[in-house]
Amino acid sequence: MKILKAIFLFTTISLFFACKAGTKQKNDKVYSRHLQKQVPLTIISTALPNNKEDMNLLLFINTSLLEKVKAQEIIDSMFKAKLIQPLMLVAFDGQENDFGFEEIEGAMAKDYKQFNSFIDDELYPFIKKKATIRKFNNVAITGFMNASKTAFDVAYNNDNKFQMVGMFSPQFSNKKIGKAKNEFEILQSMKKRPTIKIFLEDAGIDSSAIKFAEIIANKPSITECKIIPQEVGDAALKKMPTIRNFGAFLLWAFPE
Repeated sequence: MKILKAIFLFTTISLFFACKAGTKQKNDKVYSRHLQKQVPLTIISTALPNNKEDMNLLLFINTSLLEKVKAQEIIDSMFKAKLIQPLMLVAFDGQENDFGFEEIEGAMAKDYKQFNSFIDDELYPFIKKKATIRKFNNVAITGFMNASKTAFDVAYNNDNKFQMVGMFSPQFSNKKIGKAKNEFEILQSMKKRPTIKIFLEDAGIDSSAIKFAEIIANKPSITECKIIPQEVGDAALKKMPTIRNFGAFLLWAFPE
């Protein structure tokens, strides 16, 4: 059955351009006290199910990539094909200095903590209130490159809200800042035992994603770390996610 679904997924992706979208896209914004600014949001949503709490939520860091992965078209095609459950995607942006582990020592930790707190304390409650949904069925967060570290950190520290994290082409550093730990040492020292699942795209540029997976394998509460290779081609050269891998993530995270 999984093989048949995968074949259908790739066929659907190849044909979605011919489909008329029923999934809606709109813009909104939320004011963040943590960031001291208005944060623009792009929202892509399938139709609400009869029971609103059957709706799933995906937080997507980096709005500029929505078009590159054809997010609206892919979600619409997969939902119509009954491959994925009802889904609301909320995309937003951060600055490069917002992305990282809040457990890191030094001045940068302030920016990381503020951005993570915006996601957990402000954005998530705002979405629930706006959608009038008391509790989403499943919630995932995904990021690309350095933003994937923020996605992991938010899910790791808030597994009461986030069940899954998607990490596309994450890049981790062995570099120490002053006397602070490097990112791998921070990962190893994390003591919480969250129950989350991870979807990891290995860009193949270096071994940092695989080393991350090896560290995660020693954290038994993380029940799954699915690794897929990045496709060969222009997307890989530009370190961008591909339509097919984004579709594979949706099928993994929100299967019907």
